[in-house]
Amino acid sequence: MLCLAAVANGAVFWLKRTGFVDAPQYQRYIEQKSSFRLRDRSDPVWPHARRFQSASLVRLYSLSRFQLAAKAAKYGVVAVLVGLFAWWWWRSGDGARSWRQPLLLLFAASMLIAAVQSWRHYGNVFLIPALRSLAFLAVLSTSARFASINTLGILSKYLIYLVLLQASLLPFELLWGLDVYTGGAFASWFGDRAVGVFLQPTSLGLFAAVALSAFLCCADSSERWKFLAVCVTAVVVAASGSASAMLLFVLVAVHAVLARANLPRGARIAALCSLAGMVLWASPWLTGRPDVMASLLGRVDKIVEVLADARSAGTVLFGDGLGVGSNAAFHWIRYLAGAGASVPALGPYAGSDSTPQSLLTQTGMVGCLAFYALWVQCAIRDRQTRPLLIVLGLASLFANLIEFFPIDVLLAMSLARSSLPRNRLNQCPEGGRARVANQRTWREIPVQRA
Repeated sequence: MLCLAAVANGAVFWLKRTGFVDAPQYQRYIEQKSSFRLRDRSDPVWPHARRFQSASLVRLYSLSRFQLAAKAAKYGVVAVLVGLFAWWWWRSGDGARSWRQPLLLLFAASMLIAAVQSWRHYGNVFLIPALRSLAFLAVLSTSARFASINTLGILSKYLIYLVLLQASLLPFELLWGLDVYTGGAFASWFGDRAVGVFLQPTSLGLFAAVALSAFLCCADSSERWKFLAVCVTAVVVAASGSASAMLLFVLVAVHAVLARANLPRGARIAALCSLAGMVLWASPWLTGRPDVMASLLGRVDKIVEVLADARSAGTVLFGDGLGVGSNAAFHWIRYLAGAGASVPALGPYAGSDSTPQSLLTQTGMVGCLAFYALWVQCAIRDRQTRPLLIVLGLASLFANLIEFFPIDVLLAMSLARSSLPRNRLNQCPEGGRARVANQRTWREIPVQRA
């Protein structure tokens, strides 16, 4: 359900980019773009070409009612999942144990306060965008008893299948897709960055890297399948042209190799830090984007803008309201404005490039600190999913994971599982049989059920 909803969420945009849908508009773009005759970014025509690409992106992501319904499929899937989790939470009889975590309670309280703030300041304008954050909180609150390591392993396998699907789409997209994201590892050959069924190249790359981490960490698969997953993910990440995704992929793949080599922890950490520095240093060459570091550092600037533009101390502490400043709110406000409705003006930080920016805007410092404190606590106490939680934590610095479907479901389930009491981390939902894997790493041989 999650994977099908993810495909439905962006399939129409992929079909538009490759000319399978809206062929006249596709052909018009090809003809106009060829008239620029660009050689490189230093060409004087480059600024005009970029403005043309930006206008084309607006037309590309315009939605009909049918396309809007296809994108809304993910809300229905999450609603079904929350119902399933809540039923199991009630059936288990001890689901309330997951709520005995002060940090989880504090984060939930900050989200509810933000919902009240949004209604008080803007009425029901941000009600639809706020559903993304509320859905994340609902999954986080109810999935603890269901999110065993077996369940996460099954989910990670399907996420890898989705990565395989993205790889199968690459030839069509790179050869015939509209080059609206000029730059990337394959740009010198094919002219653009891959997007797949996601909305941005960075989203595709980050999804592939996170899915690989979950697969290596949780899935019970053969070494052949794991090697194939690493190879396919490498191709997808390179095609996305995302520096942050390349960084995460290198860390995930090298960590898998070093863990099997049984090197001391200090040596592994030193090797990973050195490789991370090398990837960042080489990122302009790897991505074909000389200004890529400015893009990465720009996320810090936006966080500073959020704090600088806060209307009061209360806004700094508790945020401006749930849904405000998110990517969903950015597109929702534009949709309402196009329909002639009265909408509030978008701030300079409209649209979110990272999870800290989104949390600071919506829930303030209280919610942001509570969320990351819960994250650190879960990573410390749960050795088995610790590599995945660390990768998700790094990915949150480059994308708003709370509204990044389907990674938001994976994140919520991982945190929910790790927030259980230590002696219940490795119980499976099929009967509560305890497992002894808590003292092992992700390299363990899975314990077979009787």
